[in-house]
Amino acid sequence: MIHYLKIKNFRSIKEEVTLSFEATLERNLRHLYVREQAGLKLLRLGILYGANASGKSNILLAFNFLKDFMLRVNIDKNRNINRQPFLFDNATKNEPTCFELSFIIDESRYKYELCLDDSKVISEVLYQYKSQKPSLIFNRTFKDGKTDVKFSDKLNLSSIAKNKIILNCLQNTSVLAAYTTLNANETTLESITHWLKFSFKNPINSYINLTNFAFDFLMQNPFHKTEIISELQKADFNICDLAFLERDMPQEAVDYLFNIAKMENKNITKADILKTSKTKELRFTHNILDKDGNINAFEMNYEDESDGTIRMLGFSVILKLLSVDNTFITIDEIESSMHPKLAEFLIQEFLNLNVNSQMLVATHYDGFLDEKDLIRNDVVWFTNKLKNGVSELYSLSDFKGLNRLSSIRKSYRAGNFYAQPNL
Repeated sequence: MIHYLKIKNFRSIKEEVTLSFEATLERNLRHLYVREQAGLKLLRLGILYGANASGKSNILLAFNFLKDFMLRVNIDKNRNINRQPFLFDNATKNEPTCFELSFIIDESRYKYELCLDDSKVISEVLYQYKSQKPSLIFNRTFKDGKTDVKFSDKLNLSSIAKNKIILNCLQNTSVLAAYTTLNANETTLESITHWLKFSFKNPINSYINLTNFAFDFLMQNPFHKTEIISELQKADFNICDLAFLERDMPQEAVDYLFNIAKMENKNITKADILKTSKTKELRFTHNILDKDGNINAFEMNYEDESDGTIRMLGFSVILKLLSVDNTFITIDEIESSMHPKLAEFLIQEFLNLNVNSQMLVATHYDGFLDEKDLIRNDVVWFTNKLKNGVSELYSLSDFKGLNRLSSIRKSYRAGNFYAQPNL
């Protein structure tokens, strides 16, 4: 589980901000929200509010930039890191971007610190907390044009393996990414890289084609289809089945591939292309009641379904992914293309999962704020953009007197928590 992330000089975030999943003493819904890991009480959900361009998406992007960089193997040391510093200040363009991620895997807490600029890693440190005092796993610095990495003697790595990591650790590549290039199985590093690869999921936003996402999942996990259909029926109760049909590739596509093969002097026929190039199509079956009270089944291509139905299909798969312990995912505009009650339903379905998975979502749907049976105060965060273009980040729990408010939603709309568009 993620404990916190600190971010500095990244996109609209100039000064260091911290988003923490550590629970307050609030007792509301503790059984659904709070999990104890490595002596910490951690929340399973975070919700970000704020005006457009206030920095909500940048908080989500920070999590995913960091995950991507920790695993990205570069073969060109001159490749730009593309870290996107704060641009509305001439000084910060040339200052490092820094992150600090505290996370827990199998009851072990780790702290990963990273500072980098456009071309290189300036410093990279990984600690493990086996007690109150952290133990160093590795410390990487950049000095006099060279990268230097020092490893803990407690790591189960030979001197040859350590030297290979240092050799593969280009100035624009993380130590963890360099480790993944080895055929090694060091317990600590393997645990962290495995969590990053398989449990730290890629981000979901309103532009992602969730059909392909769901399609791939169902093709690989057909035994989950019944559960996915059950969730999908919350969005469209007529849906009773999903099917994958294999079709021949359109003739114009076959002709195109054949012409390319001819230009490349490949000995291949159109029949060969047609035989090996099939397309798969996702179709929905609807049970429809006719005027005589009879139920008739009708098939529809996914392209003819509503955006809300398609999005709900994707979220049904996301819920399955989150049912695996210690999974983390970020979702931007969770309410996009869906009825607000469906967004509330998704949150409730996630909280009902008896796992240690976490979800961080950004939303404009302020109806959550008055749902005391669904949302705790300490899961709500706000982003606010100042006149100098800097994004602030702060928690609803930072405000006093919340219990005296008849409606947090009305107070938010009145601008009492800021984080509102200045119209």
